[in-house]
Formats: sequence, structure tokens, C-alpha cells
Amino acid sequence: MIEPIIEVFTMALNKINGSVGNFTLSIVLLTIVVKLLLLPLTLKQDKSMRAMKDLQPEMEEIKKKFPNKQDQQMKMAELYKEKKINPVAGCLPLLIQMPILIALYRVFQNPNNIPSGAHFLMWELSKPDPAFIKVLPLLNGVLTFLQQKLMSTGNTDDNPMAKQMLIMMPIMLTFISWKMPVGLLIYWVSSSAISIIQQQLIMRLGDKANVK
Repeated sequence: MIEPIIEVFTMALNKINGSVGNFTLSIVLLTIVVKLLLLPLTLKQDKSMRAMKDLQPEMEEIKKKFPNKQDQQMKMAELYKEKKINPVAGCLPLLIQMPILIALYRVFQNPNNIPSGAHFLMWELSKPDPAFIKVLPLLNGVLTFLQQKLMSTGNTDDNPMAKQMLIMMPIMLTFISWKMPVGLLIYWVSSSAISIIQQQLIMRLGDKANVK
């Protein structure tokens, strides 16, 4: 299943690189193309997040009325059905990103897919950053934290689990990306940075639409 995606990304990177003559820039441009293709899902995610945020008062009321967890879940499900909200819709972009990351990992892991001598600053694109303090994985963790903070639908201070995930997820992704090829990290960092900018724009447009 992943093999066709690997072939598509390899062909796309080579084609873009043939036009711009810089493999690092080709990765960034490919990231922009992927983000544009995922834009409809991102908009759907934002709509779902806004709907969930609007439901927060009713959800809190259910928690107060029904201390039993099973009763809470049943009433929450009824509320989602009544408001026609899919609580997992916000996870779609993340789920689609996973096979993309796996495919790109395979692309950058193979030196034959990368032009000879392709570097970003002092880093070889097909290999992990050899330094003890790795800039890109740390930057990836910081951007993940900012992205999560931006996309948070409620006050994490009142939700210990959400507050814990806000800290643990960036740490976990920093650890995972520690040994990743630099080429993949450029994609991941670029994708996170674009997502933050994209989310800011979507939120501002959504706020203006609500005011009108």
C-alpha cells in the first residue's frame, strides 16, 4: 500500500528538483502541495473543532448531571448525534499524514532517491543530524507544541489529560524524530510551520464570518 505513495513522492521530488535545481527547496514545495491537497480536510477539521468548542458548556453540564462515566458517554453520543457532529473528524488530517510520513521516511532513507551531494546547510538529507544537540528534532517538538496549543478547543487547565498530552506529545515526537533523516525533518518542520500559519488564517476568517 505504501509503495505507490513512495513512487509518487520520488517522482514529484525529482520533477520539482529538475525545475528549481535545489532538493531542499523541492521538499518545501512538495510540502506546500501536500498541504493544499489536504486543505479541504483541514477546513473540515476546523469546522469540527469550532462545533466541539461551542458544545463545551453542554458537555460540562452533562458531566455535572451524570457522574457515571458510561452515562456521560451515552449522553455525549446523543448530543453529538443531535448536533450532527463527528468528534473524530478532527483526527482525519493526522491519520492521513501518517502514511505520508512513512512513505517519505522510505524515500529519504534510500540515498538513491536523493541527488548526490544534496545538503541542507551542513546536514546530509538522507542521514540523521550527527550532532549531539539536534536542531531540527527540537524545532519539530516546539512547533508541535505551538500547533497543539493553537488547535486546543478548550481550557487545558481544567482538563488534566489534555494538559498532559500538550506536554507529552511534543516530547514524544521530538524523541521519535531524533534519528530521522534530515530530508524528512525538513518536510515535517515545514508542514508544522505551514499548519500553524494556515490555522491562524482559518481562525481569523472564521471569526470574521461569525461576527458578520
